[in-house]
Amino acid sequence: MPKTFLDDESAFTTELLRTTARAANLPDIETARALLAAYEPRDAMEAMQAAQLVAEQAALIEIARSATEPGLSVDELLRRTDAVIRLDKKIRSAQRKLGRKHTDAGSIIAAAPAMAPLGAPVVPLDERLKAHFVDGGTSVH
Repeated sequence: MPKTFLDDESAFTTELLRTTARAANLPDIETARALLAAYEPRDAMEAMQAAQLVAEQAALIEIARSATEPGLSVDELLRRTDAVIRLDKKIRSAQRKLGRKHTDAGSIIAAAPAMAPLGAPVVPLDERLKAHFVDGGTSVH
């Protein structure tokens, strides 16, 4: 792997890794380093952008997970799903601005059904929910 800004053991890098680990609820700073290194940051600005992306991706996954909770009303499911879609779009835009090709991994929207807990009942979407989606998960709002 090419040398990145994160290879520097400065106080800035150490604090960025600690903050990223806390923000993304990661187990340790080495996990944060591995996730940030995937963006190959070349300077402090790119490292901070990568840290923000990692934290946003963790938030997106948590929101998607919470959308699988049993007993949600259709309105709450719509709010959470819409939040996932909006955050996914924001993340993809930030990834493009960072100039990396990490958006090819596929949308979290496509992976979200796999996040449902095992044995959780699959609830069919009602017409009200279906009306909010077209083109494979793009919000109409």
